[in-house]
Amino acid sequence: TVSTLMNWGASYVVNDLYKPFLRPAESERHYVWIGRIGSVVIFALSLFVAYYFVQGLRAWFLFINSVVFAFILPLSWLRFFWWRLNIYGEAAALIIGLPLSYIVWFPLGFSNEQAHPFWQGFLLLFGLGFATIIAVTYLTPPERIETLREFYRRCRPPGLWGPVVRDFSPEVRRTIRRETLTDVIDCALGVVFCTAAILAVISPLGRHWYIFGLALVAVLTSGALFIARWSRRGVFRGLSSDAA
Repeated sequence: TVSTLMNWGASYVVNDLYKPFLRPAESERHYVWIGRIGSVVIFALSLFVAYYFVQGLRAWFLFINSVVFAFILPLSWLRFFWWRLNIYGEAAALIIGLPLSYIVWFPLGFSNEQAHPFWQGFLLLFGLGFATIIAVTYLTPPERIETLREFYRRCRPPGLWGPVVRDFSPEVRRTIRRETLTDVIDCALGVVFCTAAILAVISPLGRHWYIFGLALVAVLTSGALFIARWSRRGVFRGLSSDAA
């Protein structure tokens, strides 16, 4: 979403540039305000670029989006679902993303949307990025098992983490599986809620009242289940105490 990318960009500016190189000893409140200002500046620049340049540079915007998403997306998945991913696989995807995206969109002609719909070029790059990550990861040594275990203890990611959790006690592994199932159910309810909420907002514009009714029921049902589950586990009380 727009808000996600604005906050993402501001976090990079603050954490990777401003804080380490310009003002490393400021308070957290200071950095929060710099992040907010950065979000506003990024939004203003985005409006300017969108108004004056998007149509004339459409092919270049497709190219930039493919560099950012077609190679970052498989990284985002594999980082949390596969223990074997290492820094070499991540670096390979980031390094090869720029030249490979340029070749696909321009010399190979995938920027011509009359001949090639956008999804064809994006899917090709996504597959190439995924294959590159897998190949380089298997050809290079894995991360230290101690590092992976510490990451797992902090994040408890689902997926292929067998070698990392093998030495955990049976009770800990049962607890992890139970927590993972709970998180998956919560995520599914969240996806249903967000999707239905979007449909509930846009369907009346086209007078699709049947879809609006179903979407509204889905919003209320999934939202109520989500709130009930979090309330039963005391999540809201924990958030209130943290905020206080």
